[in-house]
Amino acid sequence: MRILIINKHLRDYLGGSEVQSDIIASRLSERGHKIIYLAVNGFQKDYSVPYKVIGTTLNFLKLISIIKVEHPDIIYWRYNRTKLLKSVIAAKLCRMKFVFAISGPSDFEIWIKRKRNNLRLFKLIKHTIGSVFYEIDYLLNYLGFYFIDGVITQLNNQTNKLPVSREITIPNSVNLTYTSFAWNRPYVVWVSNLKSTKNPEAFLKLAKEFQDSSTDFIMVGKIQDKKYEIVLDDATKPSNLYYLGFKTVEETNGIIANSLFLVHTCDPEGFPNVMIQAWSFGKPTISLYYDPDDLIYHNQLGSISRNFETLVSDTAKYIEDRSLVIRVGLKAKEFSRSHFNSQVNSVKIESFLQGFLGKQY
Repeated sequence: MRILIINKHLRDYLGGSEVQSDIIASRLSERGHKIIYLAVNGFQKDYSVPYKVIGTTLNFLKLISIIKVEHPDIIYWRYNRTKLLKSVIAAKLCRMKFVFAISGPSDFEIWIKRKRNNLRLFKLIKHTIGSVFYEIDYLLNYLGFYFIDGVITQLNNQTNKLPVSREITIPNSVNLTYTSFAWNRPYVVWVSNLKSTKNPEAFLKLAKEFQDSSTDFIMVGKIQDKKYEIVLDDATKPSNLYYLGFKTVEETNGIIANSLFLVHTCDPEGFPNVMIQAWSFGKPTISLYYDPDDLIYHNQLGSISRNFETLVSDTAKYIEDRSLVIRVGLKAKEFSRSHFNSQVNSVKIESFLQGFLGKQY
């Protein structure tokens, strides 16, 4: 098959869907398919990947031009709802099959409202006007779902959400290559981009509860909300908390691999890659709010705290009982091997995409 994958690229922007798109592109390329990756707003001169990358803006005429030049058989879209309606129409004008991959709950919500908290009058008016246009655009892009051919979900609770007759659930996968990492004390780790929906302040607050212990708390991720630059100032942060900044996937894997366990404080989202990374390296997950498909609870992969007080007690339990860390970690590693294998999942994606084309490859 000739497959056109559309998303930002991880060499330009490191996020969960970008990591997944790269894994899928690489695995399908290994399986002999011709992959053309449209890197939205991409700016790298050399992406150094085993498939073709076209870094460009995404608009109606540009997409039609790329389709006519590259002649893909099908489009695999993992770029949320942004410009979806125009892009689907462009694809259909070119008689192109179109498969949408869900990254999180916002992908299938019909309506969304932007937060307007604590804004002064002028900024509130400006924000409100911008929000109206944003929300109308968001709603219009929902209409794109009526023209797509199929949906790939990450989780069972994402199924039957869109007006599409053909869908399949295929879990995320992870790249397990890693860079060695050494630390002179035991530590727990938090990994995400620093912004309000990830609740990094909860991890800082948690670290303060354990300043008298021999365990460090390490944060990894890019600061996307400037308010956290002040919070992470060396003069005010807990003495046992260390912010390492942005790290590559390989570097993050090394940090997770040598940790005691992962702490997750993010709001409910799609399927956090960092959880799969932790489980793949045999590390339990303590999650403050979110358990995708109740996997942590049903498979004993860590703990779901639900509130900060329980988060503290769960953390203390795992810090104090290293045999518990090992036992749960072994379960997590075995679970990961059977569910998140990138080669197995790429075959499932390949089969699903081929089903729309009516011919063999």
